[in-house]
Amino acid sequence: MLDATALSFGQEVVKTIFGAVATAAIVTVGGGLTVSFTTRSWQARRELFDLRTAELERATGTAQRMYVACQHARRVLRESKSSVPDDEQKRAATLAELSDKYLQFSADAALIETVLGARFGVRWAPDGAGLVNTPPGDNKSDVYWRWHQIRDLLTVYYFNLQGEFRDDVLARNTRGFQGRYHSGLDLSEFVDEGRSPHPGDLSRMRRAIRRTYDEALSELAKAMLKDKIRAG
Repeated sequence: MLDATALSFGQEVVKTIFGAVATAAIVTVGGGLTVSFTTRSWQARRELFDLRTAELERATGTAQRMYVACQHARRVLRESKSSVPDDEQKRAATLAELSDKYLQFSADAALIETVLGARFGVRWAPDGAGLVNTPPGDNKSDVYWRWHQIRDLLTVYYFNLQGEFRDDVLARNTRGFQGRYHSGLDLSEFVDEGRSPHPGDLSRMRRAIRRTYDEALSELAKAMLKDKIRAG
């Protein structure tokens, strides 16, 4: 006797075809979802990487242009020390040009600091800096305070080359002022407030600025490439 539940040959074929089609559909849909998710994930990572590199190039480019301008001015001033009119005119022209570049740098640096604070969060000093009354930050990223340090170092470098400091420059850019890291240097070690700086003191300060700047720029780049960034 034949089994009533047995399928005919035609039914078996239909069953097999339907099963194959269903399996293919599941694989196709599942695979498509996986590819779509992977593509979106890759695109998101790529967008973050592009954002990081764009901000890094803008910050380091702005800093390096001012640093190179200071280095160039230092060489010109060193090579034109005499009191002959040509050298005096060269020094005056060099310092005037440096002032123009500093004004542009100061405006650009302030804008970059605002953007970096929004992207990476605000933090005024590194852990273990030993400062008192440091304002609270909203993130653990090193980006913001490193950029502020570079900004202050270049500000001090500019005034150093001018040979004089505004009343508030040394204090406001010294480590610990209002609990913040600022340049990272104790500028009172080089020039006392209210005293005309000696050429030897200015030379020692420049060496400290250049050494600290090189380190800070390198650490800024590392932090901007690894710290969490806000893309919104």
